[in-house]
Amino acid sequence: MVIWSKDHPLFNSFEGLHNVYVNDVGLTSLQQGRVYPDGTVFVFDLLGVRTARGAMETRQRKFTGVMKKNSKLYADTGGWGWEVFTGDEQKGSLADMKPCFSCHTSQKRADYVYSTYSP
Repeated sequence: MVIWSKDHPLFNSFEGLHNVYVNDVGLTSLQQGRVYPDGTVFVFDLLGVRTARGAMETRQRKFTGVMKKNSKLYADTGGWGWEVFTGDEQKGSLADMKPCFSCHTSQKRADYVYSTYSP
């Protein structure tokens, strides 16, 4: 997905090209719309974009978000833990997972995951 316009409600936070990946543990659940097993990992890579001469080009990496399922460790956040790596940082910088969880609660019916499978 690409968010490029201020018309989108998440423009200020998530403007850019969204690449989302899931590991093998969670792939079948993503494909079949089931609850994700512990060990599932999603990676959300957000790249800046610009338009030039009729083309959309990627720019710098804004951040990489990681979402990992561990029902015991993250019981207070729906079984999911989050981390954010700004730019190309090697060390995470997320101080509090509660804002991530707060946003993802709207997707409780989908086990707190926004992504859907696209073959």
